[in-house]
Amino acid sequence: MWYDPRITLSHNCLFNFVVGARSVGKTFNTLTYCCDKWAKASDDEPFEFAYVRRYRPEMKQTQEHLFDDLLAHGYLEGSKINTKINPGTIDKKRIVNFFTLSTTAGQVKSVPYPNVKLIVFDEFLVNRGQRYLPNEVDRFLELYVTIARDRDVPVLFLSNATSQSNPYFLKFGIRPNGQEFQKIKNPDGSTDILLHTWRDEEVQEKRKQSRFGSIIAGTTYEDYSINNVYWYDDSSFLEKRDPQSTLKFLMYWNGKTYSVWCSLKKGKIWIDSTLNPPSAYTYCFTTDDQKPNYLLAKAFKSGGHFKLMQSAQAQGCLYFNDINTKNAWFEMSRLVNLS
Repeated sequence: MWYDPRITLSHNCLFNFVVGARSVGKTFNTLTYCCDKWAKASDDEPFEFAYVRRYRPEMKQTQEHLFDDLLAHGYLEGSKINTKINPGTIDKKRIVNFFTLSTTAGQVKSVPYPNVKLIVFDEFLVNRGQRYLPNEVDRFLELYVTIARDRDVPVLFLSNATSQSNPYFLKFGIRPNGQEFQKIKNPDGSTDILLHTWRDEEVQEKRKQSRFGSIIAGTTYEDYSINNVYWYDDSSFLEKRDPQSTLKFLMYWNGKTYSVWCSLKKGKIWIDSTLNPPSAYTYCFTTDDQKPNYLLAKAFKSGGHFKLMQSAQAQGCLYFNDINTKNAWFEMSRLVNLS
């Protein structure tokens, strides 16, 4: 009925992306699994896990209350959990090591973690209004190598279904196909990446019959919180560009180039991620993406191209070749306050 990390890990993959509806026990049952492994481990082979979040403020709050839910349900009864001084110990014995991608990913290279047998990245997908870190996936990979060294340490990436357009799915070629278990092939044909799309019809039906379920019935929030449908992904304004359209400029974002095309005859603008033609204007939106001859966001905002995009978006005539391009544009436009 509830999420069980043992089922995910039984597929013997290294990177395990677990996407499920809200409040189905992803974090809770992962923590109970870790506590059980820790309690049963011998002194010669201790068990610790790494707990990863994106930003320091969310980690600070989580660090102090990570085991509160378990205590409320009778787990760890009588144990002394240290959350402030030397946090991450139970009865003075280490169980968890805390890491934040924004601050520690590149700062712990010389510290060994031989007892860490599992890495848990909680809430790896952001909600709307939040941002991924620049080069975030590479930051995580750096952290992984620091912790794992030459060992095969599995990772549980846990999240609600916010958007399948995210740097992790893009980096590893993950395209959800609706199956519960989807193994992703590496370039050499091996399968060390798993997408576990968790669903349980009994839980879904029970929530639909609740009073809150009645309130959100038929809404996109029901799809997200109960049916595990990616919340921010919709197919509106997805359209192939007119072959007769003309190139206006390029945009560079998170290591990828997007071309902007216009058709005065049809009164439409398209953003396309499949083409990288030469252009006199290429804009980037962060200093991390800047290259020679690229114009920064300040130049974009002060010129006519900004007004063109602002008008197209306001009039509902801005289109995208796919959902990833659409979500990338929303990120870019937010940085320049385009509305």
